[in-house]
Formats: sequence, structure tokens, C-alpha cells
Amino acid sequence: MSSPSATQNTYLYQNEPKWSKSEKAIARTAFDAALGRELHEVIQKAKQMANEITAVVGPVGFGALPDRTP
Repeated sequence: MSSPSATQNTYLYQNEPKWSKSEKAIARTAFDAALGRELHEVIQKAKQMANEITAVVGPVGFGALPDRTP
């Protein structure tokens, strides 16, 4: 049986392709761009939901919080 250090440089999955540095860079750029678009969409949706809540409830400031000072 091989020790973990002897198999350290082998892939867990034999059929997994080995990516070149340029392929990894291109994939990372594409991933980062897609992630940025998704995060932008989520942020815009959250802002829209917050605006809808504010329209119904009204703006809430610190004055709306109960006084909890001892």
C-alpha cells in the first residue's frame, strides 16, 4: 500500500484532465466575471426588497428603537 506522501502528486480521479496555467487563468477570469454578475444581481434584488419594505413600513431610524438604557 502506498503512503499518502508517495501518492501526493497523483490525482484522486484518473480521468480528470490536467489544466495548463493559461487554461486555469482563463477559467478563473470567466468564473470571476460570472460570480460578479451573480453577486450584482443578488445585491440589486436585496436593495429592491429593502425599498419595498421601506415603502410599506416607512424609514426606520434609531428613534424607532425602544430605549434600553439602564
